[in-house]
Amino acid sequence: MSSGVAHLAKNAQAALGLSMEERLEYIRKPSWIGYPRATAILQQLSSLVATPRGARMPGMTLMGASNNGKTSILQRFHRENEPYQCPTELRQVIPSVYVVAPIKPDERKMYTTIVESMGMPYKPNDAIANLEYKAYQLLATYRVKVLIVDEFHQLAAGPATKQREALNLLKSFSNRLSLSLVCAGTRQSIGLISLDTQFYSRMTPVPLEDWSNDRHWRTLLLSFERVLPLPEPSNLAGAEMASYLHLHSGGTIGGLRDLLIAATDHAIRGGKSRLSQKIFEDCGWRTPDKQLPEVQRVIGR
Repeated sequence: MSSGVAHLAKNAQAALGLSMEERLEYIRKPSWIGYPRATAILQQLSSLVATPRGARMPGMTLMGASNNGKTSILQRFHRENEPYQCPTELRQVIPSVYVVAPIKPDERKMYTTIVESMGMPYKPNDAIANLEYKAYQLLATYRVKVLIVDEFHQLAAGPATKQREALNLLKSFSNRLSLSLVCAGTRQSIGLISLDTQFYSRMTPVPLEDWSNDRHWRTLLLSFERVLPLPEPSNLAGAEMASYLHLHSGGTIGGLRDLLIAATDHAIRGGKSRLSQKIFEDCGWRTPDKQLPEVQRVIGR
């Protein structure tokens, strides 16, 4: 491959030889963009798997703004801890289970969500006691070490009594099975967890900070540029472009990814070899907070 495309990772270099439709498909495939904060959080999650089982297992509360990479980190960790066959016990071990919290605190839904996530059948109308037993048996049988509850803040959408019931349910999993809990959500999560002093004391708060327009942001832009299949460098990390992207992406990694995909799509379709501010302006992508007023204006006509 020509040294003229040395700014690209090998997979992106190879993608340059694909047809236009294949390149468009390539840019939309999920890809992991590593950065120091994400790497540090992954290491903290891995330490939970390595912690010997005990009476009081450590946990984590991952907090951050919406669309800022929490789910990507958790799913990356979950993929890295695939099920394996235990050679000494002749059984399959599932190190981590990933679930999305119900849209409101609901005991039945929580149990069925766990059972579903482990690929097991169940009777939707079964008694709650039976669903509870099945969830506990599955987590115990497969020796789960970490239970991840994403979108944890959704459990706050209910009366305080139901919120406390949800916390007690999760705390019971941790206590009875000696597994670690990882709860991830918006900053509203810390208020929910603080309803239970015992729960709060074992859940180390781990903030995923908003991005500032600094060297960390520019490093992130360099990482993204390496995976976009465009033959010429776009200099995304240059001072002017970095400021523009920070403003127009909303300063979140999810917003940045969506903006870059939309702009790269526009560039490829238009036969452009690099990204420019004009392409970003013409690609039609807007942050959700800017999309809503436009939709309301159109509907109001």
